[in-house]
Amino acid sequence: MGYSYKYCLPYCNTFRYCMHLKDTFTVNYCYWLVLCMCYTNDAFAQPIWTDSTKDAVHAQKEDTNKVFALLTLSEYYKLSYPDSALIYARQALNLANKLRFESGKFWANTACSNILMILGDYPQELTHVFESFSQAKKLNTPRPLAVANAMMSGYYYALGEYGSSLRYWNEVRRITERWFADEMWGIWLNLSNIYAGLHKPDSAMLFARNAYAEIVSNQRLYRKDYESQKETSATFILLGNRFADNRQFDSALYYFRRSFPDSINHQLSINTMLGYNGLAKVFYATGRVDSAIFFSGKVLESRIARSYPISLWETSILLASIYEQQKKPDSTLKYERLGYAWKDSLFNRERMLNIRDITYREQEKRQQDETTKVNVYNRYRIYLLIGLSIVALLAAAMLLKIRKDRQHQNMRNSIADDLHDDIGSTLSSIRIMTELSKSKPSEMRAVLDSIEEHACLMQDKLTDIVWSVNPKNDRFENIILRMNTFASELAEAKSIDLNFCSNVRTSTRLSMVQRKSLFLFFKEAVNNWAKHSSASSVCIKVSQKGSYIELAIRDNGIGFDRTNTTQGNGMDTLKSRAQDLRADFSIVSQVSKGTAVYLRFKIN
Repeated sequence: MGYSYKYCLPYCNTFRYCMHLKDTFTVNYCYWLVLCMCYTNDAFAQPIWTDSTKDAVHAQKEDTNKVFALLTLSEYYKLSYPDSALIYARQALNLANKLRFESGKFWANTACSNILMILGDYPQELTHVFESFSQAKKLNTPRPLAVANAMMSGYYYALGEYGSSLRYWNEVRRITERWFADEMWGIWLNLSNIYAGLHKPDSAMLFARNAYAEIVSNQRLYRKDYESQKETSATFILLGNRFADNRQFDSALYYFRRSFPDSINHQLSINTMLGYNGLAKVFYATGRVDSAIFFSGKVLESRIARSYPISLWETSILLASIYEQQKKPDSTLKYERLGYAWKDSLFNRERMLNIRDITYREQEKRQQDETTKVNVYNRYRIYLLIGLSIVALLAAAMLLKIRKDRQHQNMRNSIADDLHDDIGSTLSSIRIMTELSKSKPSEMRAVLDSIEEHACLMQDKLTDIVWSVNPKNDRFENIILRMNTFASELAEAKSIDLNFCSNVRTSTRLSMVQRKSLFLFFKEAVNNWAKHSSASSVCIKVSQKGSYIELAIRDNGIGFDRTNTTQGNGMDTLKSRAQDLRADFSIVSQVSKGTAVYLRFKIN
């Protein structure tokens, strides 16, 4: 058995392209077509291949593989037994619908449309045309889009609206030139027919010659495989029609006759009928009426005639004209009636337009339903987002409230601790000293002085607590003012030179905890240099760098050796306040060279 692999190139290119797109169905479909065409290279292999494929189809389970097997059989029978081809195509469509197999549904609808066009059932064809066009848009890949536009072009061509047909076919041409450049033969063939319908014979002839050049360049003229001979047969018929349109009858006869060997060799019955019709028209135009009647009779006698009614219509009209010329009214009337009957069944424009309108309305309704579904989905999605946003806001509000409640509780705990530790202990000291003064009247003066000192200390601490919880003091300028006032009074009392400066932004605010901890840290540090440093001058600088506050206190006092000092001088208090601020804290000091205290923390 001989195989001709070169003619399979277009299908192999499609196979390779679909592998790139991961379109499994089209990959398998092209594989079966390639196998089919390779077998049909040998005429003896055709029955073997079809019988094997039929057996495989009957035995195969209902899956996607069976869909493309049925479509392959349909493609094989299309030009010889279109009725059988339609049965296989409809079986494929039913199975694809059952499997909800979108790609399979598209190709099955395409097959049904092509076969119904051959059978002349244009109204039924239209339903498949519009269904395929809708499915191609969903699939949105080059091959289905090209095929769908080709079907729409064929629909308008059948209506005689050649301008609309050309518009859709130009889209097919654009897709083919980009994605399937080696398949331009069909583009030129159909463009030739469309321009013939537009009564532009020069353009029609140009594209017919392009189709011929395409099969020559692909070296298909002398191949014996099915696909090559199908294309050469169709091309010769096309050239015959174009030469006949231009009244170049010798050339027309030449090409019509050249079409028969390829058509008959592979039982391309429809192409054979087209060739007979072409010869009949040429013989009638050249006055050879007997030959015209002979070839018209061969069309009428063909077993496939009723499966391809457009040829019957053309033949009936031709025979009516011949018998009218011969003054045979009975035969003229007979074939006129047949011709009009076939024309009415084929080209009932009103019925086709009604079906188109119905189909368009169904598509619009389907589109409206889909739009409504999308709108409802979007509406519920918006409601869901709004609901989630409300829940998130409520959750955030609750978390904020919990955080504030926690802050308030911490503040209350802090105030309670301060009152208990500082003021409570001071009051206890005052009570003890009062009892002491009662038992020792001679030490009354010293005790009263001590009570006064503790009362003043308690007043200061109470003032600090009240100041720290007052929200009016959140602004940093109020903190700076209090720090400056405290340091100035202490420096004046100790006769110390004070240089106080600040470059913190006025809009900066601190939380109550930070404000309290910062001031108490500052107060402890200032008290330390006032009591222990013996300094003559002090420099205090408060600055802001981004979201950080920096405090530096430097004096020129006696300093101390940190290696020999582990506690005292308020060191533990400073560390505690720095921890409350989560601040970086350090002290730099040397004997006789003064002391520097540094603090850096982030604003909450």
